[in-house]
Amino acid sequence: MTNDFAPVADIMLSTEKLRMRLLHEGLNETVVNECESIMMTELLELHNQIKSQQQQHSVLVDRLRQLETEKVELERTVVHETKEREAHGYVNGRYSDFYSVLSGGSASESDPDTASQVADAESEDEVTYFDTRDFLSVESLRSASRRRELVTNGCNALESIGDSRSYTAKFTKYPIVERRDKLPEPKEKEKPIGLWSIIKENIGKDLSGVCLPVYFNEPLSSLQKCFEDLEYSYLVDNALQWGKQGDSLMRTLLVAAFAVSSYASTEGRQCKPFNPLLGETYEADYPDKGLRFFS
Repeated sequence: MTNDFAPVADIMLSTEKLRMRLLHEGLNETVVNECESIMMTELLELHNQIKSQQQQHSVLVDRLRQLETEKVELERTVVHETKEREAHGYVNGRYSDFYSVLSGGSASESDPDTASQVADAESEDEVTYFDTRDFLSVESLRSASRRRELVTNGCNALESIGDSRSYTAKFTKYPIVERRDKLPEPKEKEKPIGLWSIIKENIGKDLSGVCLPVYFNEPLSSLQKCFEDLEYSYLVDNALQWGKQGDSLMRTLLVAAFAVSSYASTEGRQCKPFNPLLGETYEADYPDKGLRFFS
């Protein structure tokens, strides 16, 4: 790397020649001093502008290096994922041959109906398994391709500003991985069960002996859920404050407390209305916030 982008050294500005020339022309001392002052002001302003342009140029060069490094990392990631996808495709072909031989053997040894059922079941399992792998690989390739296109456009824009120079970029060992910012929403495997249908089917029976789904054990009235919003958001707010203070341990502990509380994945859960006529009561006490509520 050359010293083309080295900081500009301080320049000593002198008006001695101008002063001697003006005195030689017969101008008095006051006029000479004013001319020197004007000249020094203009030269200093020009010098400051040059330094500012040099700093901007240095920032652009550093940014160009960073973008080029990210571009190379993304290209390596795409090549790696492409090789994995090709390897998966080869495995898929081997499994397909295996299933075809298996289905052919079963067809020759048993009746046609049984052979068709076995072939359908095996083909369904095969499609379910391998389609999932292919889907994940294709989506990751599309995401990497979009990121590479954005980085390439940024590099082209910066190359039009500065000189195109060759340099050596330092590569990191691990590729860029996108992290999720929230837990996935829970999905019910069973069909939703109505509470009124359970009560109707158990008229005249002791409901204390009826096993209700866990879905009905969670809430909670709308009032209680509102205060849960306040409580668990308070954990995340505290984590943010600890992070700003540089305490990564406390930030990690508070974020972990929020994650394991299972509240982060129950954003869209259903709530029943608060009904004090049924004897429902609720008390929320937050002395640190100056809040206390009893109903």
